Amino acid sequence: MSKKEKIEHAGIAIREVRAGYWLVDYRRDGLNERRCFDDLADAKLYAEMVRRKIQNEGVAAFELSPTQRLDAARALKVLAGRSSLVDAARAWVKSNADLSGVPVADVVEKFMIEKEREGCRASTLGERRYKLNRFKDAFECPLRTVKSEAIAAWMDDLGLTGSTRDGYRRCLRAFFSFAVDEGFCEAIPKSLLKKIRTDDVLPDFFTVDQVRTLFSVLEEKEPSAIPYLAAQFFGGLRPGEAAGLKWDQVDLAEKIIRVLPETSKVRGARVIEMNDALFDWLVAYRGAGGMGIAGKHEFNRMMKRIKPDLGFSWKQDGGRKTFATMHMALHGDQQRTASILGHVGGADVLYRHYRGLATKKQAQSYFKIRPKQESNVIELRGLA
Repeated sequence: MSKKEKIEHAGIAIREVRAGYWLVDYRRDGLNERRCFDDLADAKLYAEMVRRKIQNEGVAAFELSPTQRLDAARALKVLAGRSSLVDAARAWVKSNADLSGVPVADVVEKFMIEKEREGCRASTLGERRYKLNRFKDAFECPLRTVKSEAIAAWMDDLGLTGSTRDGYRRCLRAFFSFAVDEGFCEAIPKSLLKKIRTDDVLPDFFTVDQVRTLFSVLEEKEPSAIPYLAAQFFGGLRPGEAAGLKWDQVDLAEKIIRVLPETSKVRGARVIEMNDALFDWLVAYRGAGGMGIAGKHEFNRMMKRIKPDLGFSWKQDGGRKTFATMHMALHGDQQRTASILGHVGGADVLYRHYRGLATKKQAQSYFKIRPKQESNVIELRGLA
């Protein structure tokens, strides 16, 4: 056959592009589709398959109502070739899925994963996990069904009042804000919107005798924990800051401590000038690596071991609060104390909370508390 042949089979064009080489050529959905074969019989068989496929698709299309076909045509026009109608429909379903049945516990897990991804501090994650675990245990139901009145009643049943209740409110408000953004519920419950008015609560701090007893017991039973607690009681560091502190941030020659952004609650660096009490405790029990306690769980285990020797209970954030109380009493300078603490509330808040809690005489006795192990202190006193 000298002249290239072109035939039509089953309504599909087949043409010979070169001797013994056949091209099935058809147009579907606005696009040209081609396939080549070495044998004409195979090309004809494929053409029949294409015809049946087009017929079947055509039948499916005609099963749609005229309104549905018009809607599909309009949708394709809107997409303008940027996506197929099927892909666009799948994306819509994913974004508008029915989330009415998602349990509280599942949303809590999603929220915690998001907070970890955002880089929240371990202490913040722990506090939110504790509160939200109590919440999910009380509400074993879809989040969308939890009512504002039920949340308020739950807080009443727990006996939450004052600043503790407001802490739960703020945690749950952040949780529900996330849930609204993700489509798990429509709105933040009204009972979580308004800040709870509370009277100022005076800081719960340790007495001079209690601190003296604490450090005496530590010297005898848990000396490795002394730098961690000394940084709080005599330097005003937060527990998380003290746990994250390394000895290479403690400059004994310059008598300063550098708190780095990655360990600071407020993610800002600050330099703390050591007073004599802090300097002596750190010199006497200086070491390598960290400050002796790696975190809350290790601290709790240590306190459980020494509790029988103390005669009093631990106070939450007691070291930092005791330092602030005694430092304010000794110096009467809220700006100076706030600077050391890295206090986010400002000097005015510190003044209102800590003014007048201890006498200057008590503060002087407090900052005279010293280690029994003084050989290292004497050795390095010349650096001061």
